[in-house]
Amino acid sequence: MDIGSVEKGAAAFAAASCVACHAVDDTTVRNGPPVGCTYERAVAGHPDFPYSATLADNRETRWTAESLDAFLSEPDAWSGGTAMAGAAVPDQQDRADIIAYLASLALARECSRR
Repeated sequence: MDIGSVEKGAAAFAAASCVACHAVDDTTVRNGPPVGCTYERAVAGHPDFPYSATLADNRETRWTAESLDAFLSEPDAWSGGTAMAGAAVPDQQDRADIIAYLASLALARECSRR
């Protein structure tokens, strides 16, 4: 997987309408969980968000570059029943950039790896 650009990732995150459902801090819950500390966190790991059963069944998995890439490319294939089913990011470079952005958010916040 290519290494993405943090700056382009912030733009791609907005362009893909991710911001409509996800706050970039780690406390504001919208229609989706906040993503400020998602990178390297356990899947379905935000304590204040009611995840779908299929995502909750993946709690043993961590959000790594590889798992995020797979999920963002085909959310429903990765976790059937997720509310993000129609929100795929089809372009591989956009996904790499968004993942770099998510990693930078977690690093900047020195998130604990829950």
